[in-house]
Amino acid sequence: METNYANTDFDLRSPVAFDELDAELSTLCCKLQYDRAPDGVWWASYEANQLNDSAENDISAFLAAIDELSETARSQLSSCTKRDFNIGFHCWDSWAYNLHLPRTLVAAVANSAASISITLYPMREPDGTPKIDTDGG
Repeated sequence: METNYANTDFDLRSPVAFDELDAELSTLCCKLQYDRAPDGVWWASYEANQLNDSAENDISAFLAAIDELSETARSQLSSCTKRDFNIGFHCWDSWAYNLHLPRTLVAAVANSAASISITLYPMREPDGTPKIDTDGG
């Protein structure tokens, strides 16, 4: 099996609740979680409404959703201490895998005051043996 793109999450963290932002993003995106952690920090994670086949398309969908936010939601987004596009990959036994993000997209992410991170999902069991691919990839 080759390494492949899984999805991109939009992850937020804030010292204060961001209910309006969550409500608006929930209509524009697929909410995975919005909650208050035991340390008092509010956090949320969203996926693009229609999962695309690339990080570029998913991040572009999130940026379009951000453009539709009200002033109140934008203010709450600005108060978030973490605004991160987390790109995930299923890692099988590929020698190397390259992801290209166009300069214009990277600039748009930077202009939105967000960051980009990468999560690798190793396709191995805790004992190091390969996982069985039950869904085709």
